[in-house]
Amino acid sequence: MNKIKKYYLEILFILPLALYILGFTVIPIFKTILLGFQNKSGVFGLETYKYLFAKKILIWLSLILLQLQLLESAFN
Repeated sequence: MNKIKKYYLEILFILPLALYILGFTVIPIFKTILLGFQNKSGVFGLETYKYLFAKKILIWLSLILLQLQLLESAFN
């Protein structure tokens, strides 16, 4: 408790940055992960990933397209 009193001004200055990072970085990442486990009707499950990994060509195609996009963005 003594350290909080000693550094309250520094904590007060860092708090908006911490809230910004939490609100615009951490929360969207977790929401995206949760959306990945939902199917079209909104029920949580692994059906989406079962479908994706059953069609291995989709994984390789998406990885190739991702690499092409990364290369394109690197040279533009």
